[in-house]
Amino acid sequence: MRCCLVHAILLPKTCALLKGETEKRVLDILLDRLSQKKISWETFESQVEDPALLTRLTSRYLSRTLLHLAVLENRLNWIELYKDEPLLKTRRDQLGLSPLDLAHLLHRKEALQILQSPTDMHKVPEYPAIDHFEYLQAPIFENKEGLEEVLATVAKSKNEDKIPAEKIWLGIYFDKEILNSLHPPIEIRKINDRVGCGVFTLKPIPPCTFVGEYAGIIQQRAPKQLKEKKYCLRYTIWEGKRNFCIDAEHLGNFTRFINHSARPNLGVQSLYWRGIPRMVFLSLREIGAGEQLTFDYGSHYLKHHHKELTDDF
Repeated sequence: MRCCLVHAILLPKTCALLKGETEKRVLDILLDRLSQKKISWETFESQVEDPALLTRLTSRYLSRTLLHLAVLENRLNWIELYKDEPLLKTRRDQLGLSPLDLAHLLHRKEALQILQSPTDMHKVPEYPAIDHFEYLQAPIFENKEGLEEVLATVAKSKNEDKIPAEKIWLGIYFDKEILNSLHPPIEIRKINDRVGCGVFTLKPIPPCTFVGEYAGIIQQRAPKQLKEKKYCLRYTIWEGKRNFCIDAEHLGNFTRFINHSARPNLGVQSLYWRGIPRMVFLSLREIGAGEQLTFDYGSHYLKHHHKELTDDF
């Protein structure tokens, strides 16, 4: 009789625990299949009764949360659902990227409006009047396919030790500057009608200083197409046959206005930062206040675009 009474007390609790554990396993499987695109979002949504149960789960593939996947596919209803979960917004996947990072990299404006707090917003600096030009805090990808290809290629390169150690070290050393889009005080001024605008320092810059990151749209382009682009910078991924570049013609930051010089005071470096290659400018020497920032565009660019460019501006 006593044994039956114990079973009568414990059995409902045990059943509830088993039911909860089974439901979690089902959700785990669904999330993993969704992350690998083995099921559609419509199928996934039809199987989920309580979205709150998904907040602590990550997929086996790249350890992504549902919020990561929602940002990748721009599913605003799910992004809205989890907007008040601060841990979800900053939780990093296996590649070190948070949902907020993905929203920035893909330029998901609506997603960013939902996820960002007022303190996360960056003040847009003043730029010369240029038609159809938009300020970017950091480079963005043309599409999620390009982002995923770069992430996969770079992860493979890192696992096989193909990325030079100094590129990884530079990413760690300049982590704060890249994360917060920091740069020394500068001013964009018009030089003349032939050259256009240039970037000038407001304070001295010591040697080997992080001066800025080249921002624009990261896209795949054939070498022939690159010749036709005036604001393209080759984008290093250390492996693969694809030609990627950063195009700053219509979207970018102040680095778009840095002019060419055969005797530059800046150098361009590729570095590895949280799973993503970044193209940054470092000072080659001490740069005085009021001096114009310059870098060497290279003979290939000058041959196809600006044969007349000299250092007389």
